[in-house]
Amino acid sequence: MTVYTKQWKKEKDALAKAKAQRNKYSKSQAQALSKDKNYTATIKDTSADISTLKKSQDYYWKVDKAGGKDKNKKTTKKWVKRKKPRKLTKQEQANLASWQKQHDVAQASQKKLRATASYKNAAAKRKKSSGKAK
Repeated sequence: MTVYTKQWKKEKDALAKAKAQRNKYSKSQAQALSKDKNYTATIKDTSADISTLKKSQDYYWKVDKAGGKDKNKKTTKKWVKRKKPRKLTKQEQANLASWQKQHDVAQASQKKLRATASYKNAAAKRKKSSGKAK
């Protein structure tokens, strides 16, 4: 049977209180944190799409198939640089413009959101409580 000391119980209660406090945000603070996560995800996603499209302009996949003397060799794929960059199709140009617009709007909105007092309070509260709850 385990015997718990007063100090252990005190620290356990403090930890539970810090975790509970961390999860208590006002409605506006919770919305601000949620919006920030959404903007961050949008920025990350559109950046990945844009970089993939840009890379496909300058590189292509070359597939080395197994054959000849070495039948057991695995098929390999590698990026090979194009001599001239590939021109984008109309659909790709439209996608690129759309992604860049989404990226710019999300960045501007996130910057504006992070300047608000509600977000700053929520971020400070999250930082403070996550330090205690470790």
